[in-house]
Amino acid sequence: MLAGDFEQAWRVNDRLREMGTEDPHRFWQGEHFTGKRVIVRCLHGFGDSIQFLRYLPQLQDLASKVYVEVAPKFVELARCLVGVDEVITWGPEAPQLPPEWDVQMEVMELPYVFRTRLTQLPLAQGYLRMDAPEKSPGAELQVGLSWTAGEWNPARGVPFNVLSPIFEVQGCDFWNLAPQLAPKASGIILHEDEQCRSTLIGLARRIAVADLVITVDTVAAHMAGAMGVPVWLLLQNEADWRWMSDREDSPWYPSICIFRQSKAGVWQSVIQQVTERLRQSVEVHSSHRRSAAQANEGELPSTESFVRVGC
Repeated sequence: MLAGDFEQAWRVNDRLREMGTEDPHRFWQGEHFTGKRVIVRCLHGFGDSIQFLRYLPQLQDLASKVYVEVAPKFVELARCLVGVDEVITWGPEAPQLPPEWDVQMEVMELPYVFRTRLTQLPLAQGYLRMDAPEKSPGAELQVGLSWTAGEWNPARGVPFNVLSPIFEVQGCDFWNLAPQLAPKASGIILHEDEQCRSTLIGLARRIAVADLVITVDTVAAHMAGAMGVPVWLLLQNEADWRWMSDREDSPWYPSICIFRQSKAGVWQSVIQQVTERLRQSVEVHSSHRRSAAQANEGELPSTESFVRVGC
């Protein structure tokens, strides 16, 4: 999977099944599901769920009914994904009568279920739809920033003080997309949105109105990618398989541009690249604004045209 050879990965999975190897994460037992009731259980991270729930329309085309089971915090956001018919959860908010199903799958099994090839990834973007207000052209780039990952893998995060060169770029409004308040730092202006920290739907709505999201490998990257919002992904040296190797782009999310560590734990060169790219983007943004004003057009070109400079 890391090398992008999905077909070979499925053959390996097939062989493991033939050997009867136990796998506690395996839910789908290879049953046919055409015309049957299927429940998709989302038991991994929120980013994983966003990435792989893109398969729901394909699943709906074959199954008679599809249920999606997610964590309570994810319910409201799950209803914004294309192809979701019915969402259930566990705990106090679980339905009194659990749905009847014939086949169950864990969400990360879906690429294997459909024997996906790298060139056949479904619904690359625009499958997470928000009711956020439309973007209005402004003088400043609206940049969402998330520098911290979960405690289970802190190596994905960037120390806040290392980000200081980014904040020196003029022409940007920076918004905090991290799950905690930013440390106090002299001369740094980082706007806060309480809803980003309290709810996933609040985070998604803030991302939806951003011109650009700069983030480490966390749920913000998947949200932005699923909405088609331009993303600059700050990626650690030993990255997850989904980002593959030696690529600046992602076949999973066309709006993502990847900035990779060349050495584990060293972020300075990555931040230097991002800072320079951001300066270029602000210059192009300003140039477009001047051209639009001179032509009396009143609208800016798509943000995509300037935030992906050189990607």
